[in-house]
Amino acid sequence: MEGGGMTPLLPPPFQQGDLDGLCGAYAIINAARLTSCRHLPKAAWRRLFEALVQRLHEAGELDDAVSDGIGARRLRGLLDDACTWLSAEHGI
Repeated sequence: MEGGGMTPLLPPPFQQGDLDGLCGAYAIINAARLTSCRHLPKAAWRRLFEALVQRLHEAGELDDAVSDGIGARRLRGLLDDACTWLSAEHGI
């Protein structure tokens, strides 16, 4: 910028969801956290997120989920997967 010492405005940083469609996985994890009545460490929730992403990969749907989001049918399936994982890993 000329004179005045003004700095050009920088664009704001991107946040989760700005560039991907994985908000469905976050919704499942947040719902599980609210309903489980257990305070699991962040690492446990990260492992659940990784398990959900792996499930999308195994189903050949990860690319579409990242770019286009997760539809209701797949979301229900991931919710079932999350329940199974939480039961097996943490007795929830």
